[in-house]
Amino acid sequence: MTSMERLAGYIATYDPPFAKAIAGADAADVQDLEAALGRDLPPVYLDFLNVMGKSMDWLRPANAAFDAVSLTEYYREQSWRPEGFVKIALGQDDPFFDIYLEDADAATPRVVTMPRGPTKDLDAWRKAYRHPLAGSLTEYLGTSAYNKLRMAAMPEKARMTGSKPGSRAILQVEKECSQLSLQPVWFSNDWVKLFYAEDAGAVAKQFPGTGLAINVAARTPARLNAISGVLCQKLGLKIVS
Repeated sequence: MTSMERLAGYIATYDPPFAKAIAGADAADVQDLEAALGRDLPPVYLDFLNVMGKSMDWLRPANAAFDAVSLTEYYREQSWRPEGFVKIALGQDDPFFDIYLEDADAATPRVVTMPRGPTKDLDAWRKAYRHPLAGSLTEYLGTSAYNKLRMAAMPEKARMTGSKPGSRAILQVEKECSQLSLQPVWFSNDWVKLFYAEDAGAVAKQFPGTGLAINVAARTPARLNAISGVLCQKLGLKIVS
């Protein structure tokens, strides 16, 4: 089972119709996209296309167009191919929010957003406008689903921030969450860590050069207060909302 197949199965445990609503791209559409892009598709992206490259049902982070046909049309019209990046989604609400795999040939490419090119100075463009979104494509899609299916379903919520940029405080989160009976979700990584329990959930994010931020949701005020109190005390965070 591939990571995207596993993700689709994970989502379907909370939303059973999802399994039949999604559809992989046709082989011909994948070939057309590869030809339009002018390079082999990264394995993780090919995995995604084979599972959800035609239809993602409701799973469309940022309301972007992820389908193979839309990307093929884009690449046929645009000659810009930023080195080290592969665009995998087109922003629909905001043209400055296109989604890319960064270090696309790595085993686990990062997911970032940059404005729609072209640009003559990619390095300056990247430094000015690139923003990290996720540690992996599986995590990016999985976090979107987790927020919708698990976090949003719990009425009590809090957001905490703090720690100095570069401190990598996120590495301490799993230890503290385990003491609170919050178990890690399998698609967590070093940028984003997700945790679950029957009555609570948490999403911790710390991208390079930024401070730690944690969103917590719980079924009761008492459980929320217990979790947020421990995390604030142990990790030096403050509740901001």
